[in-house]
Amino acid sequence: MARSFGEAALALLALFCGCTSRTRITVTTPLPSGTDPAIFVTAARQKDPVLRALKDAGFHIVDAPGPDVYLMRVTLGVDQWSRPCGTLNNVRFSLRQQQLTLIDAEAKGWTGTCQPNVFDEVSRALRTRVLAFTEGGRDEGIAR
Repeated sequence: MARSFGEAALALLALFCGCTSRTRITVTTPLPSGTDPAIFVTAARQKDPVLRALKDAGFHIVDAPGPDVYLMRVTLGVDQWSRPCGTLNNVRFSLRQQQLTLIDAEAKGWTGTCQPNVFDEVSRALRTRVLAFTEGGRDEGIAR
C-alpha cells in the first residue's frame, strides 16, 4: 500500500504510462578517486536482466567476489502489477564494500523485457554517478 498520495500517484503513473520513476541515489561514502570498480552482483530474482543492464551501462562485472571487488546487491520489492513483458517493482541497487554501503540507488518501474526498463534506468543513473565521483567530480547530494 502506498504511504502517501505522491507514492500512489507515482505507482499509477508507472502503471499506465509504462515509465520509470526518477532514480534516487544516496551516496554515503564516495569511491576513491580514480576507482572504476569491478563488481560482483547478487540478486535473488531476475539476475540475468540485472547483469545485462549493468554491463550495458559500462560496469565491469566479475564472476566471483574478491578482496578488490565491490558487491552490488540488487533487491526487488513485491510485484505490484504484471504485464506479459514483466512486473512493476520497487528496486534497490546497493554498492557495498566490506559490509559498508557506499551508494544506494532506488526507483520504481517495469522489469523483465518491458521498455522502458527500471534495471536499465537505474544502471545508467548509477554508472553516471560512479563516474562523476571516480573522475574527480563532486556531488552536493552526499548523505552524511
